[in-house]
Amino acid sequence: MLIRDILEESEKKFSEIKAVKWLKKKEICDRSYRELMENAKSVRKGLCEESFQGKHIALIGSSSVEWIEAYLGIITGQAVAVPLDAGLPAEDLIDLLNRSDAEALFLSPKIQTLSERILEECPKLKKIWILQEENIETNQKKVASVAELMTSGINGTDDFAAPDPEDIATIIFTSGTTGKSKGVMLTQRNLAENVKSVNYTADPGTIVLSVLPIHHAFCLVMDWLKGFSFGATVCINDSLLHMVKNMGVFHPDIMLMVPLMVETIYKRLSAMNPLIPKKIVAAKAFGGKLKTIFTGGAHLDPFYIEKFAEYGVNIYEGYSMQDVVKPIRLMGLLGIRWLILTNAAGGISEELAPGDIMIISDQISSFVPSPLIGRNIDEFGVRFPDMSHIYDKEKIQISREVFEQLGLHVVEGTYIQATGPQYETPAEIRMFQLLGADAVGMSTACEAIAACHMGIRVSGFSAISNKAAGLGAELKHEDILDRSKEMSDKMSRLLTELIESYSDGTE
Repeated sequence: MLIRDILEESEKKFSEIKAVKWLKKKEICDRSYRELMENAKSVRKGLCEESFQGKHIALIGSSSVEWIEAYLGIITGQAVAVPLDAGLPAEDLIDLLNRSDAEALFLSPKIQTLSERILEECPKLKKIWILQEENIETNQKKVASVAELMTSGINGTDDFAAPDPEDIATIIFTSGTTGKSKGVMLTQRNLAENVKSVNYTADPGTIVLSVLPIHHAFCLVMDWLKGFSFGATVCINDSLLHMVKNMGVFHPDIMLMVPLMVETIYKRLSAMNPLIPKKIVAAKAFGGKLKTIFTGGAHLDPFYIEKFAEYGVNIYEGYSMQDVVKPIRLMGLLGIRWLILTNAAGGISEELAPGDIMIISDQISSFVPSPLIGRNIDEFGVRFPDMSHIYDKEKIQISREVFEQLGLHVVEGTYIQATGPQYETPAEIRMFQLLGADAVGMSTACEAIAACHMGIRVSGFSAISNKAAGLGAELKHEDILDRSKEMSDKMSRLLTELIESYSDGTE
């Protein structure tokens, strides 16, 4: 599947739903999915008319509907989008334009004055389109408005064929904080898979307030491309200084932030009169509807997650799988040679009931990214490690004996890791049954892979907190947390006995 396929499907399903909203002189403007895709197609056809097939096309500007239409027009055709940070000094922008081999540029009207210098110092650049709906008057033959490009596309008959999945779709430059910024090439398949792998969804028309810089991959994928995939209405925040005000204007359901933003909002919350009910404070601070914040880019202190939950807002952190297994890597480097992994899981097997503890004998991790993707570090382990016995057979036998000593129901089974954060659907659980899974959760398998890679012996145990979706009562997170807490004493006794047994004459 390509981004083009995802967008065309969204246009069919959500045609008249508002895709984008923004403020223009205090008036809320909007584009429906039909209008957005018509404009993106016009940009794409205009690029085809001007023979930019396979060329690198840069974008410099803050979030705007014209910016996103231009970007979609590029990546749904056969050109390569190069989003650049509009806040960089002119000399840095010129350097990146030259290094990226950009032959055309979409430029914000706010920095249109740079166009002359850019054309002088970027010899490969053939065209600049100013990101505004109105036509412009200029003496420069190489400068026009994006409106003129779209008119060319509307009047033209040619269009780009769909790109190949392995074609380069976009080049994202790194921040350059640790050296010269580098261009990271993402294929059409990369972009589409990134959208698909972000495992959250919402009802069509759900309001997403986009506050992060649009040239960042995090914002592009999570806010815009993912939002468009399920019919969200993405609202543009015109300035970080106006973020709180715009939350009151657009009333978002979902927001994407970095930790500093979360901390800033909490300062405002904590300054409120403590006698005012939190529900009223939340309505004033968040616009009345905010339920979900996704954060990434740096670690967020759990303190803020707990505090925001008091106001009815759930915060979810995003980490790469390599980050998730860093504690395992550290333990391996410290000389840890065996590891006990535990989790709370949903029971799939008929043998498992809430309150049971399952000995993990094998696992399925195919539904989450492998922590071994990327360059192999030979000091950790071999490039292609054997996972035939990821859970140590000797320790499984010892575990059976300890279970019997404690009078616990002995059940061994295969554990499957899903991405979450949502619970699985009944159809997914039926699929997992067919695959041979006995319990399902959202952790553990990736940690076990990293440990096995480093030669660490692994034992794993699933505390069955509930029957999986479709096999029991409706799933409520609060009930599952309560059940997990009830099982903590049983798990503590088990682990104490296991550690003593494992240590008795073993490694």
